[in-house]
Amino acid sequence: MTPRGLKSSAIAGLVAAIALIAYSLACGLRASAITGPEALGVTPQGEVWIGVDKQLWRASAEGHLLHADAARDLGLSGPPSALVRHADGHMVATVRDDPALYVLDPVTAHVVRTIRPTWPADLKSKGQDAINVAFAPDGRIAIATGGGHTVALFDAGGAFLARTAPDTYRFTNGLWWHGDDLWTTDTNRFALRRLDGKTLAVQQSVALPDGDPAPYLGPARAASPDDPTAALIRYRNGMITGRVVIVHPDGSETPLPAHAPSEPTDVDWLGDRVLSSDGAAMAVHRWTTDGSALSDFGDDAFARRLADVTATRSGLERRHAWALRAGIAVFALAFALAYAAQRAQARLGPEGGGAALDLSHVGTPRVGAGAMAWLAVRLTWPVAMLALAGPLVRIAQVHAWLLAASPHEPLARLVVFAVFTVAWLIAALLIVRSIQLKGRQAAFEPMFNAMALRQLRAASSAQVAPAPGEHVVETFLLQRQASGDRGLPWRSATGLRWVVVTNRSVRVFGTPGPSAWLDLEFDLGDIAEVATQPPAFTGLRRLNAAWIGYSNMRAGWLSLTLHDGRVLQGAVTAPSVLDRLVPFLAGRHADARSVRHADASPAPAPARPAGPTRERAALASLLLPGLGQWWQRRPGVGLLLFVPWAVLLLARTIPVLWTALGVRADVSTQSVVIAVALPVTYALLASVDAWQMGRPRRAGTAVGR
Repeated sequence: MTPRGLKSSAIAGLVAAIALIAYSLACGLRASAITGPEALGVTPQGEVWIGVDKQLWRASAEGHLLHADAARDLGLSGPPSALVRHADGHMVATVRDDPALYVLDPVTAHVVRTIRPTWPADLKSKGQDAINVAFAPDGRIAIATGGGHTVALFDAGGAFLARTAPDTYRFTNGLWWHGDDLWTTDTNRFALRRLDGKTLAVQQSVALPDGDPAPYLGPARAASPDDPTAALIRYRNGMITGRVVIVHPDGSETPLPAHAPSEPTDVDWLGDRVLSSDGAAMAVHRWTTDGSALSDFGDDAFARRLADVTATRSGLERRHAWALRAGIAVFALAFALAYAAQRAQARLGPEGGGAALDLSHVGTPRVGAGAMAWLAVRLTWPVAMLALAGPLVRIAQVHAWLLAASPHEPLARLVVFAVFTVAWLIAALLIVRSIQLKGRQAAFEPMFNAMALRQLRAASSAQVAPAPGEHVVETFLLQRQASGDRGLPWRSATGLRWVVVTNRSVRVFGTPGPSAWLDLEFDLGDIAEVATQPPAFTGLRRLNAAWIGYSNMRAGWLSLTLHDGRVLQGAVTAPSVLDRLVPFLAGRHADARSVRHADASPAPAPARPAGPTRERAALASLLLPGLGQWWQRRPGVGLLLFVPWAVLLLARTIPVLWTALGVRADVSTQSVVIAVALPVTYALLASVDAWQMGRPRRAGTAVGR
């Protein structure tokens, strides 16, 4: 297939991948909107009302489904979030993002009136999110504000009466009346607080067990107005999965057998039985007061209706997973086709007709894939062994052995930890030193010079533009160091250069990759001096990338001084190349000048390819890591930068921020800072890479200015 055909196929694959991923997201959103049974309430007549997605289901006490009505047909503004009994026998529904309380007829379930609590100015937004309500025998309304960290009290008409003192709660959800006392939950402090029913002053605080794997306190419902015992949901981190317990006034609990996985959303009592809606199991569970599990609520017809909801959600989830996998596979195929098109175009040259270079004189040995893999194993196996040391101690048996073998005294454990840390650091230093030594061995040169050699193989004669009789002798990468003020660390972004040395000249390209441009070219006869010692770097100059590469990684140093005073210098990533290059440059430059003048004029250097400036590429990668690299025609690097950033954003940052901005759970400041700082730092690193590998606004031909 021609490069154009490969490119067209890659574009078509990319469009198909985007369509598949969009379809996957659409199915995922539709599946997430099917939550199953949520709001749960038992009427004074013994009917069980359940909010299922956008409907209100009403069932008899025996589990026979009586009605399934759309919430909006009943007069509700949305699906019910909570269903509670009013003191006058009506049912009251709350709706998320709606501060109104909808009073429902206990027979028809239609809205008969609406109560709109008058919230204080600083609680209006929190009142809109509040869904947990409890009614006193005289009609007073207590509302827990969740993320508002407050319980507010209103009269039967909704007029504001009182609120709890600041710092009484860290999130609060469940609440229930017992006479004129109001029991409430301090969600994130794992405690019950009994309040005065008129002033909301704290009368008693009861600590609940905080070692529970599901410690956070959710909705609760009292067994009866005369009994302070309540059914309570305890959540794990995230306030989604959890279990149901019966909590007593002294803080003791009766655990109810959990169904795994369990996502309890609401609880209530049907006589002496505890009911709980479960969005994961798509069922309403039942227990006795002594903690024994019963069969799920509902007859066969009721169970089939819930099974239909489950099937719909499962089908959407399967389509979501299938489309996502297919989209990733098609994207990978499109990327492979784009890479193949790029390689094919590179072989043909910029105009599609460039001949291949003569590489028979190149000094770096060319080895096969198997030999390269073996060199990589020989070079990096100590790093792999050291990296396995961390996961190894997490194995249960190893961890238990280390705990048993460690001393019990804190100071002694600290000493042991310090010894292991020092040993790890010493091992790491020895490994670095080993890699440095191997970097100077000719046997490992194909690895340390692989990028330059790969670039040379992909280049064409039109790109390198050799003169008649000219052939490539050496190629290497140079971490270029500018002289003068440009040697300061913040001006050291002169970056990585790809150098091609022929039998007559030296060509320095702006960056390795398909978008490389010719940055500098001079004859061997123009070289006045060849040196392998770096200049003296002091102070901040030691932060320069070239100096760091030379001093810490033991790279080779090359300094070429031209007759006109220009200097090309920097760290050579493959130091063994210098063992051949320096004698060649020192001994051949005089002959090269005379031969060069005797031959015909070389072919002109290719025009600088179109592409973004380093400023535009850096800005693009700052906005979307990998975009600048893709713009620079480095799709492999772009993909490596984009995929981890996207995974980090989707798996960590968005969930943490979603939870932090909501009102259902508490998120520490440290977690928020880390969740935001990681992708931002990643974007900055991608931006720096795009800047380093980008081209300046104007193509400079001199160095050391």
